[in-house]
Amino acid sequence: MKRSVLCLAVLCALVGEASAQSNVNMFGIVDAGVRYVKNGSNSATQLASGGIAASRLGIRGSEDLGGGLSASFWLESQINADTGEVIGKFWGRRSTLSLTGGFGEIRMGRDFTPVYRVATLLSDPFGNSGMPAIDSIFSTAKINGVAYSTHYRLDNSVTYFLPNSLGGVYGQATVAPREGVDGAGHTGGLLGYKSGPLDVGVAYGQTKVAVGSVKTAALAGNYDFGAFRLYAGWSQLKYTSATENRYNLGALVPMGQGTLKVNLAQSIGKGGLYQVDGMDNKASKIAVGYAYDLSKRTALYTNLAYIKNKGGAEFVVAPGPVMNGRTSKGVDFGIRHNF
Repeated sequence: MKRSVLCLAVLCALVGEASAQSNVNMFGIVDAGVRYVKNGSNSATQLASGGIAASRLGIRGSEDLGGGLSASFWLESQINADTGEVIGKFWGRRSTLSLTGGFGEIRMGRDFTPVYRVATLLSDPFGNSGMPAIDSIFSTAKINGVAYSTHYRLDNSVTYFLPNSLGGVYGQATVAPREGVDGAGHTGGLLGYKSGPLDVGVAYGQTKVAVGSVKTAALAGNYDFGAFRLYAGWSQLKYTSATENRYNLGALVPMGQGTLKVNLAQSIGKGGLYQVDGMDNKASKIAVGYAYDLSKRTALYTNLAYIKNKGGAEFVVAPGPVMNGRTSKGVDFGIRHNF
């Protein structure tokens, strides 16, 4: 950790010098709040990070190479604002190097998977942040005891993005070698269309594990009606005889200086690893949040989230109290600042 912090300090010191040669800047978000969580009959009050946006620190930059070509980099880490700790890998949110031109973009490093961009980022009005996050009712940690680490982000990935000149059509194709780590190799892609108020996409991915492959798929989108933006999505995870499907419907409603967000989601697991005592897993979730903008960079917020589990499901709105019942619920109040 000390070496990582030292490296970051050196990079920060060089930002000014690098800016003279190219476009380099530091950016981030600090989000902290008070949260109350009750999992079953166990409860806890916490000072938490990331109520409406993950707290982060990053450095990014680009250089014009001429002839329509540009090179760029993006380094981003996630932190706990309440403790100052780095979550996971130091540059765990993103660590990429890109070459962009009329042909599109070739990006290498650690970045989002195609399915995650569609299944979660296109369908969740909360952006998968905090207690309302849609992925809190989706099995992503292990498949039959084997680590499955390719739902959110991929290490060692090489991605091709279509150019931004195709009349609203966008897409990507991604490959990541295993490099000797079971459950880390991945192939996937997405195709989408964005024009005016509409943004819709479809994606597919496959990750090889010790026995067989984990297959994921998604179809999602959102539409801005002016008075509100409507979100909807479906995603699926399949492994051998097990299948998990998730559905959601949400909305984002501008209200003067504030924004109201609502999302309803359900996850249904059948067969194989989802069967406990002959019962399939099922979870339903409702999330409501409101953020009030004090300025362009600072906002106050509050969120409510509730999960009802059935079968062997033990999803929670937030980590903390040990789950010992069928429901998980929570409320928080906090502040977010962008820089």
